[in-house]
Amino acid sequence: MNENQEIQLENYTLGLLRQAETLEVVDQDSADAAGVLVAALKSKLKEWEAYWREPKEKARAAHVLLCDREGEVSKRVKPAIARLSEMASAWIYVEREKFRKAKEARERAEWEANRKAEEAESKVEAVSGFEGMATAIAEIPPPADLGPAPEAPRVEDAQFRDHYVFEVEDYDLVPRRFLKVDDEAVNNYIHETKDKASLKVPGLKFTNKPIMATRRSR
Repeated sequence: MNENQEIQLENYTLGLLRQAETLEVVDQDSADAAGVLVAALKSKLKEWEAYWREPKEKARAAHVLLCDREGEVSKRVKPAIARLSEMASAWIYVEREKFRKAKEARERAEWEANRKAEEAESKVEAVSGFEGMATAIAEIPPPADLGPAPEAPRVEDAQFRDHYVFEVEDYDLVPRRFLKVDDEAVNNYIHETKDKASLKVPGLKFTNKPIMATRRSR
């Protein structure tokens, strides 16, 4: 590598770039100037990339060695992390469902116990006489022993965030706004169709927008 060569090449290329950034194509002369600038910029860009090719190859070789050394451990650790994380996530999902059902069952039991207690207390208020009241009071159920409240599942030193996923059950029912045109398939269709005038796909419009290409020197 030569520092002077690098500076000269960079300055020349940036000079062309400044011209390109300010040029507006409005007539024949400016269109011709655009063509000349594009050809010159492509040429200088090729030189600029060639200038860095050797040091990049050396750096790439060093990078490969460092990545190999790094991978000796990380390639073993990452799968272990992924495996345990997936297992813990699956476990927490199941346990959360159990917790939800247990919580709902407890709430229903509490509601039913309160309902029975309120019903029995209403009977006490409705009866008259000592014996009738004593009987009604005796029928008031004791506080329900529901046991300890269910605890939400947790994993030591870990936290979980919601992560919703989906799977398609019926494509015909999916709203249009969730569907996407297969760009790769359409572009392959354009490329494979020799007679471009015959390009036709319902719902798609094909337009020829020329891209500037540098003329090959003879």
